[in-house]
Amino acid sequence: MMKMLMQSCAELILTESRKKVLVLMNLDPPSGIDSD
Repeated sequence: MMKMLMQSCAELILTESRKKVLVLMNLDPPSGIDSD
C-alpha cells in the first residue's frame, strides 16, 4: 500500500513539473527555436 502511495505521489509531481515546464516554454520560448 505504501508503495502505491509513493508511486502515485511521484507521478503527480512528475505531471505537475511537466505542466510547469510546458507553461514556461509557452510563456518564454527559447530564441534559438522557432517552430512556426
